[in-house]
Amino acid sequence: MSQSLRPATPEDISSISAIEKKIQSDAWTDVRLRKLLGDDKAQHFWVMTDDETDEKIYGYLGFDYVTLPSATGLERQCQLLRLGVINEQRGLGHASEMLQKMISQCLKDGVLTVTAWVNASANGALGLLQKTGFDIVQKQKASKTGEEARWRLELSIHQAVPSVWKRHD
Repeated sequence: MSQSLRPATPEDISSISAIEKKIQSDAWTDVRLRKLLGDDKAQHFWVMTDDETDEKIYGYLGFDYVTLPSATGLERQCQLLRLGVINEQRGLGHASEMLQKMISQCLKDGVLTVTAWVNASANGALGLLQKTGFDIVQKQKASKTGEEARWRLELSIHQAVPSVWKRHD
């Protein structure tokens, strides 16, 4: 069965939320998802669905653009907020495809840096991002309040391997 990527809608929240609860150690609530999909950032939250009915959601990706100080002044960057694929569909390239689509969108929008935070328990996500060209730029230890350790990763798109993003131009 083939899949396609499309912008998420408020009607997708229950499916996204169900996936979140199964695969994320820090699952977002329906309220948080509804808020994200209800504002102008909804264009940056995508779902991967089956082509036949467009109803079965296999995964999702959310990102946002922010302007941050850099060595050369202010720089517009992309922050990868969420990435998830249902367990039954893992290992089939869906997460890579969504990342590649996001990177292509960043290029179209003139954004050349992508950042992401990855929890220590998300070994698969860490490996995927590193395979895509992300580098670990910061490590944060687990907190005394129960937050797990995590890594901050960064991708400089102009330095990324072209095969990572050209398939979706």
